[in-house]
Amino acid sequence: MKKYVGSHAIVTGGSSEIGRKVSRKLMKAGIAKLVICCRDTRGDIGFKTENAIALANGNPMTSVAVIEYFDFKNPEDIEKKFATIIKTHLDGKLHHMFLCH
Repeated sequence: MKKYVGSHAIVTGGSSEIGRKVSRKLMKAGIAKLVICCRDTRGDIGFKTENAIALANGNPMTSVAVIEYFDFKNPEDIEKKFATIIKTHLDGKLHHMFLCH
């Protein structure tokens, strides 16, 4: 997991069990910036709580996690959405992408 320390990543399927587990492992590994993509709001509370706990404990490996919600009704908008996410939340850098559906 050392290769993820300080890197930027996107995890899709963040509201599924697999997406949540992958995101938690990346956060614990020390990823710098993480965007979790969800179709709905099921994953939101757990990630905000986990980040708050890590900050409260003074964990030096705390990552910045952002939740983004997708509407897949217009497939042509998906590419634009990812481009916006990378530019806005990941400083234009994407090192890893995990597809968890």
